[in-house]
Amino acid sequence: PPVRHTASVDLVLSASAVGVVVGIRGATINRVREKSGATISISPKPANLNDRQVLTVTGMISEAVEAIGMILDMLPEATAEPKASADLRIASTVMGHLIVGEGGVIINAIRNESEARIIIPLRHDQVAAASDSENRDDRSEGEYQQLVRVTGRLSQVVVAMRIISDRLETGRAVCSLRPRQRTETDG
Repeated sequence: PPVRHTASVDLVLSASAVGVVVGIRGATINRVREKSGATISISPKPANLNDRQVLTVTGMISEAVEAIGMILDMLPEATAEPKASADLRIASTVMGHLIVGEGGVIINAIRNESEARIIIPLRHDQVAAASDSENRDDRSEGEYQQLVRVTGRLSQVVVAMRIISDRLETGRAVCSLRPRQRTETDG
């Protein structure tokens, strides 16, 4: 079976911004879940609307990128861009030639392009590709995933995740990706 490259992304948003993302009776967030295929959870609502909530998006990297892009597009223009932290789990077998590159040339190019902070912990931080019991039988012996942590402003994290996802899907370098600029018609 193909290796699943997964992401878990935490977004810290104001309670009012989370309200926009959730929508009336959860209609908006359910539409994002359905369209992207990602799982989205929200920390408990704070007592004060000025407090922050954590919105967590999980799934395949491409699913998480799509969900986060939709969330970013729906945030009001006046909203300060949230900070984000993404933990990506990438098959160790492709880390060197698709993500790191000789002498770190690829990962440094991704850092420069996205302006995100990208950390790849030491090898002992590798995790089994399928740690949950339902997928354990699908894992070939010796198949591991490497943690890649991406942090920064939400748009920076999204750009880094898009580049990484595209490299994993195509198995090669892709054109540069910049966040879509909002226009007056985006409303």
